[in-house]
Amino acid sequence: MQTKMIVDTNIFIDFLKGNEDAVHFIQKNQPVSTSVVVVSELYSGVKTKAEMNELGSFLSFVNKIDVTEAIARKAGLLRRKYHKSHGIKIPDAIIAATAEQQGVPIATLDKKHFSVLTNNLIIPY
Repeated sequence: MQTKMIVDTNIFIDFLKGNEDAVHFIQKNQPVSTSVVVVSELYSGVKTKAEMNELGSFLSFVNKIDVTEAIARKAGLLRRKYHKSHGIKIPDAIIAATAEQQGVPIATLDKKHFSVLTNNLIIPY
């Protein structure tokens, strides 16, 4: 499966809540890819068994990219460089490093953090 972009957590949350802009964006950009870190972030917000099932079903259609040693190394260096000045945390650093390793942009609503980590952003709505 070819990766066109790495989709960030906030867009998936909006999609799962039925936000029309997010639904349109995800549908228009199939197949979508993300970091396994995003999967972890999504599951951390699950409140009910129904949400757990809905999330599992949805994620079965998402290409999930594992964290390799190269991604982990790059993420650590990004966090080291930007943590004090911009408050960058490991999850965002891993997502940015994943996109860089894949050579694709990050689709996110979090311009504040990701604009520090990459110039290759898509702010879809």
